[in-house]
Amino acid sequence: MIQFFISGRPVPQGRPRTFWHKGLRRFCTINPTESEAWKETVTAKAFPYRPKEPIDFPVRVKLDFYIAKPIGKTEKIWADVRPDLDNLIKAILDGLQNARFFRDDARVVWIEARKQYSQDGRVGVDVTVLAI
Repeated sequence: MIQFFISGRPVPQGRPRTFWHKGLRRFCTINPTESEAWKETVTAKAFPYRPKEPIDFPVRVKLDFYIAKPIGKTEKIWADVRPDLDNLIKAILDGLQNARFFRDDARVVWIEARKQYSQDGRVGVDVTVLAI
């Protein structure tokens, strides 16, 4: 089992944008800057926890996202607002893949994820990787 916390505001994986570049006379694709910066943070924070060899067997990943609680939402636990949970998950898996956690993120066969408001002011994501 590998477990660690990545502090910072979780950012969803944005959609790449494709456009025609007149000067280059071809289509170009760019990824949203904020998404890329978050994935770099995930990669950097995950790097010290990575296994010696990239994982090459089925694993279970558990993700607990902690979002800053808006003013006036004192009793709410679940963050049932944007960003979407599936896009948050994708950004974390991409960051773990970049840190060479997995030989391929297709090795993740079971995902448990929750998105909740932080009760103690801690914003970020708890990551747990378990062998199956």
